Amino acid sequence: MVHKSFFSKIFSHPDKILYYHLKGVAEACEKKFLTLNHSLDKLLDKETAANLIWLMGFCHDWGKATIYFQEYLKEEDNVLKEKKKNEPKTHHALISSIFAYWIAKEYLKPTGFDDDNLIRQIPFYLFLVIKKHHGNINNLIKTDNDNGELYPNSGALDDQLKNINFEELDYLLFHVNDKLSLSLSRVDIPTSLKNYFETEIRRKEQKRYKKNKLKITENYLIFQFLYSLLLHSDKEDVIFGQDYQTGRKNIEPEIVDEYIKKEFGPPSTEMDVIKGDIFREANQTITEVDLSKKIYSLNVPTGTGKTLTSLSTALKLRARLANNARGAAPRIIYALPFTSIIDQNFKVFNNVLNNPNADILLKHHHLADIFYNTEQGEFETDESKFLIESWESEIVVTTFFQVFHTLFTNRNKMIQKFHKLAGSIVLLDEVQSIPYKYWELVREMILKLAEHLNVYFILITATQPHIFSEDEIVELVPRKNEYFAKLDRVNITFHPEPIVLDDFIELCAETVRNSDENFLFVMNTINTSVTLFEALEKLELDAEYVYLSTGVIPIHRGSKISRIKESKNRKIVVSTQLIEAGVDIDLQNVWRDFGPLESINQVCGRCNRSFGSLKGDVRIFEILNGNHNNIPFSRYIYGKVALSLSQTKESLGNRSKISESDFLKNMDSYYQEIKRLKNDDESIQNMEYLKQLRFYDLYRSFKLIDDQNYQRKDVFIEFDTKAAEVWQKYIELNDIDDFFARQNKFLEIKKQFYDYVIAVPAKYVNEPMVQNSNLVYIKNSMVNQFYKKNIGWSRTNDNWQDYFF
Repeated sequence: MVHKSFFSKIFSHPDKILYYHLKGVAEACEKKFLTLNHSLDKLLDKETAANLIWLMGFCHDWGKATIYFQEYLKEEDNVLKEKKKNEPKTHHALISSIFAYWIAKEYLKPTGFDDDNLIRQIPFYLFLVIKKHHGNINNLIKTDNDNGELYPNSGALDDQLKNINFEELDYLLFHVNDKLSLSLSRVDIPTSLKNYFETEIRRKEQKRYKKNKLKITENYLIFQFLYSLLLHSDKEDVIFGQDYQTGRKNIEPEIVDEYIKKEFGPPSTEMDVIKGDIFREANQTITEVDLSKKIYSLNVPTGTGKTLTSLSTALKLRARLANNARGAAPRIIYALPFTSIIDQNFKVFNNVLNNPNADILLKHHHLADIFYNTEQGEFETDESKFLIESWESEIVVTTFFQVFHTLFTNRNKMIQKFHKLAGSIVLLDEVQSIPYKYWELVREMILKLAEHLNVYFILITATQPHIFSEDEIVELVPRKNEYFAKLDRVNITFHPEPIVLDDFIELCAETVRNSDENFLFVMNTINTSVTLFEALEKLELDAEYVYLSTGVIPIHRGSKISRIKESKNRKIVVSTQLIEAGVDIDLQNVWRDFGPLESINQVCGRCNRSFGSLKGDVRIFEILNGNHNNIPFSRYIYGKVALSLSQTKESLGNRSKISESDFLKNMDSYYQEIKRLKNDDESIQNMEYLKQLRFYDLYRSFKLIDDQNYQRKDVFIEFDTKAAEVWQKYIELNDIDDFFARQNKFLEIKKQFYDYVIAVPAKYVNEPMVQNSNLVYIKNSMVNQFYKKNIGWSRTNDNWQDYFF
């Protein structure tokens, strides 16, 4: 055994000594486990778990001590380097994972924990975590869909063991012994790691797993938590080194109250009074509620200030929890279903917090800027990317996709922030957007996260779905019924007879021609929305014509929403469902193609939103496709036998008119029937996947947005000179040989780039591609053939071969 003064010359990375990397990662993993505000020590012995987690970090790169990896690291010829990288004997994860498993088993031998104790499963979890810390985790055992993590190529293991640096190995074992009070030496290592893997891990663990009766959600939570700790700590050490410290910041819990007083002053309208009452009631509830209750609902009418109220209650809850936390105050994670409304809500938070740095307020979705700054300055692109994807901020504004695909996934990139949920406050805005088929799955996960990771949830909605029972959830506004009763802002008319599209367009045209009021028409499909808009535009009325859909590039979408909100002219707006989810606009008349009751309620929130003296007029039509057997267009979006559509009709009975004040009763009975009749097969299947650690199957199965019938292609629209400049920068990336340098350079222009990108159904795009990428490029001189600023992507041009370059 070498002395602890031994100086290692083995590297983990070109500029980093292996021992220091292992030490940094191990200590970071252990510290996170001990300081994060979770309750996992109720499932796992705290001291034992902390030592095993340290071991996970310390062992994760032992395989880099082989002569093969060191030669690969020093290779300067890029071709030879790539060749060596792909050789099995250079791979380091499998041999490292076996070392960790062996030591963990030795450590647990004298502890006396019985086989049913969850701590007994940790050695196997360490094996899996380390084995896949550079990739995505697959199913635990072999299935029809994948080979499983117990069937790797193990042929190089013994050769690697013979060609490992023995002095380094002794040195690493010395530190393991010192930390875990063991007396292991090199001679104790199994002489054949290949045989050890085959007998002790693959065969025994597979047999043990199949017999295991403890296939429970807790196993999945523990595994993902461990996986996340290693992924995050490893990347953090590589990017920043051991000196990096993430400084936490204070946010005053009264900051929203002060902002409202400053910006809005005393109430001047009845709507202001209602908003103020809701704000005070929610804040009062959160300061008095029993903190053993961790799931709350902010269920109030649309347009009553949910965004500011939710932020305020979250900050006051954060202040209460900070006194009980092991470490710093909880992070606040605010999630919305669509990227299209994130900018709007982020802007509100940004104003409240007075334009803070990214370590206080962060926006994270796939189109967001890769920009991260603190008081010390701006970070480099790769550093910013890591900090953003790790949610390294006090308040994170993100998407449902980021939250739920962190919970239900096998993807390395998504899992690295899983541990950040521990002790956090998660706000799910527009929670009714969660598909019915996932209600039971989401309920199970939220309850377990609340219990074991001390996550607090605030569910924000005007139409509260029955995901939880009454005893599982606390209403932040107990008098919500009074507010729904007071807000009688619109009359809703359901036209009893279906109407074909041509007749509907004629009715719309006649109505807007004979009126001087504002109108919003919401259609179920892009094609019908474009057809209607073009027909209305031909009327050439003295009005602001605005069209919105996902066929409009993001940079135009934002400016169009601003026009609707800010213009004093008469407005005629045509949109798809894009307009419904939280877009803050207010028009006198809203007509919508038929849809689920929650969607109808959302669209009502765009009508007389500010509670003016004149009631708004909402009309719902069942529009038929006259060219295809009079099929309702609602079927194209919601399905032929959609439960939501049939229950919407059922809940309305024979009524053709309903007031907004009656909507709460309607929604409640509607969701009761949805809960009774919904099919839980997908939730049950996904719960089985996660309990059985079938990560790959879970990833393939769980889809928040079901787009399997809508294959799409990304199209870059070179609409203006700015777009041309961005495209040129994108093309110049091909001159950068190094993959990571090229990726970082793209991240610098990513936000600007995607301002000009739309996803177009594949049937409207022909084969030609550009630069061997998945992008279709429409150059500036040809834009008018395919894209119009008024309606977005044109779906009628067939001459593709003439225009793709």
